[in-house]
Amino acid sequence: MSDWYFPPSAEDRARVEAALRICREAWGSILNPPFPAAFDGSMNDVEALDYADYEGLSLRGVGLEEAALVCGETLRRAAGLEWAVSYRGDWLLAWDPREFSPFAVNPLARLHELECGGGLRGHGVHAWFVRQAAFEIWPFLESEERRREVRGLFETDVVFLDRAAAALEALRGPPPRRRRKTGGR
Repeated sequence: MSDWYFPPSAEDRARVEAALRICREAWGSILNPPFPAAFDGSMNDVEALDYADYEGLSLRGVGLEEAALVCGETLRRAAGLEWAVSYRGDWLLAWDPREFSPFAVNPLARLHELECGGGLRGHGVHAWFVRQAAFEIWPFLESEERRREVRGLFETDVVFLDRAAAALEALRGPPPRRRRKTGGR
């Protein structure tokens, strides 16, 4: 068991459901929303948050913490993660808060990083976080069902995967140069 994070209490888990409800109600208050978003842990929920940001729509009662819980819930459901609470009270996603987990992510901290970095402001910061974390978790997914669910997070946009492929190619660098044999000494 980890001394750094613990399973959330029933009261803690209710905060996730409350965030989903607040977002669902706020999205439902938009006149003629461009697409449905049930705020049930699907990628549509994350894309609704990004749409609202892009259009400058204020979703009443929805702040960065609610958005982080919505994004985290989407990732949790796809990858089979569990919510955990750190010894400091931070919300994390990990496989089993009672055991060692090879992966953990703090959705609020990740969204802060992306917002403070400024590069993605107003351009899909929520979806970028979910896809970035999904990319990082991929090597640890063991079941084909989980891989299928996580792969589904990328269905509507491949920009992240294109950028990740370009970064991996650049990191690998050019192939090593072969020395030519010369005829003399």
